[in-house]
Amino acid sequence: MSADAVRRAPFGDNPTVGRRGRETRERIVEATVEVLTQQGYDRCSVDRITSQAGCSRVAFYQYFSSRDDVIRQLAADVVGHIQDIVDRLDPLTPDAQGWGSIRAWVAAYGDVYDRYGGLFHALRAAIDSTEDVASIRAGVMGRNVAKIRSRLADSALSVSHLDVVIELLTETIGWAHTMVGIMRAVDPGRFPREHLEDALADVIHRTLFGIDSAVNVHAAPSAPVPIPLDPALAALLQQDPATVDREVNPTIDGLLRAGRSTLLSRGYFGTRIDDIVSAAGVSHGAFYRYFTNKADFTRVLVVRAMRPLWKTMLELPHADPCGAPTRDELRRWLQRYNSVRAEEAAVLGVWMDAAFHDPAFSVDAAGALDWSRRHAGRALRHRGLAGSEVDDVVYAALLTAYGSRRADAAFTEATADVIERGLFGR
Repeated sequence: MSADAVRRAPFGDNPTVGRRGRETRERIVEATVEVLTQQGYDRCSVDRITSQAGCSRVAFYQYFSSRDDVIRQLAADVVGHIQDIVDRLDPLTPDAQGWGSIRAWVAAYGDVYDRYGGLFHALRAAIDSTEDVASIRAGVMGRNVAKIRSRLADSALSVSHLDVVIELLTETIGWAHTMVGIMRAVDPGRFPREHLEDALADVIHRTLFGIDSAVNVHAAPSAPVPIPLDPALAALLQQDPATVDREVNPTIDGLLRAGRSTLLSRGYFGTRIDDIVSAAGVSHGAFYRYFTNKADFTRVLVVRAMRPLWKTMLELPHADPCGAPTRDELRRWLQRYNSVRAEEAAVLGVWMDAAFHDPAFSVDAAGALDWSRRHAGRALRHRGLAGSEVDDVVYAALLTAYGSRRADAAFTEATADVIERGLFGR
């Protein structure tokens, strides 16, 4: 880890420590990575960290003031690795050498992801809850966008909203790894890393420099067998909305509203049924009259969030050799998608976090993500570009990155640019 080991006041007049102190601090940081990866942000506590590290709470507080203090250090470490990758970028040019530079960048990012694993998703939760972590991310993103832009050949500078495009492409790399990681929990051999990285490099290079079939179009094995939707989730999705939402019942509606707010503020693992019923002002008996447990309750909230999103995904404009969709059609669809996805991003984020750490949700999430991946892929099948089947993963990851926050006009235009140039190949 990058930081020097020093004791915090008031733990001694001399704050510097020797080898044992550095090793203790290192164990605490590494233990935090393990707890975040295995348990998630909301269940990461000082007690769990010290238990994993094999040290006392006193030892912990010699180096860190809180759990979030360690997470700030971890965030700095991760972004430091990402900065190093960007700093080592070779020139990004329209030729095969430029594609190789992008491929090396994507592969180095994959190395960081493999090292930290589920920590990436935990840090997304921390960004929502820890202002310092959010500011670290914002600062490093701006620096990295400027650095990447400085490596670009002049031919890429004509891309509209270039800085936003670079930021969006960078976020898409992370989301692609996250989505494939969840799907691999069900099917470990799904989308080998080298195929995913080829597809990411192709899409990024095509976005920046246009299509060149000799440089940025790489074939991969056919798409894998679909991951089926969990039967219980599929049944809920197929029910009449009034049956699932139960809005005609004020008790259930109150539970769902209060539970949604509680889950968003505490996270899935930080929320107890006691918290839900207390927020709703009802008894435990009222909760168990309608829901079996917290997972069943959360699944109903997820279905409420997913139904309008999936309906919108079914309307995803398809590419074809004749040039459809038009720019205006694509823009209008993106705006609809963003309004739906951003509205429910927080609920889906809680669900994704649970999927990393609870088998009860991992099958649900893997099937749902694969459904989204397949529907994104169908929109690419007639684009007139014989490319990789893994492009559909990149498309789904791009849409997730785009829908993770409210989009302004520049963000929508940048997303349309990536779709048209990088995915449709036109």
